[in-house]
Amino acid sequence: MYFSTKNYFFTILALLLSTGAAWSTPYEDGVYSQNRGDYANAARLFRQLAAQGDANSQFRLSLMYGTGRGMPLDYRESVRLLRLAARQGNASAQSNLGVAYIKGRGVAQDYVRAHA
Repeated sequence: MYFSTKNYFFTILALLLSTGAAWSTPYEDGVYSQNRGDYANAARLFRQLAAQGDANSQFRLSLMYGTGRGMPLDYRESVRLLRLAARQGNASAQSNLGVAYIKGRGVAQDYVRAHA
């Protein structure tokens, strides 16, 4: 059987692409775990990344504390993490922090700060 270099390249490429899950980042693994309900693994991954300053992981972890999914419900910890992520420019964290100030969850209700 004749096997050209071109065919060999596409065969290797197809094999590599079919194992894409092995190339995922810890953050992507955390999102995957969170989406399938494995909150313990998601929390473990997000905690590690959040401690390293990853804004997306800080935001995801804040959601877990704010909803009580996989964590004890803790609005103050949720707000602490939201602030860290918001300071780094995470728009979702900024928005959720505003909502926390509007509702007074984890912080004193403050419409001026909510607007800011």
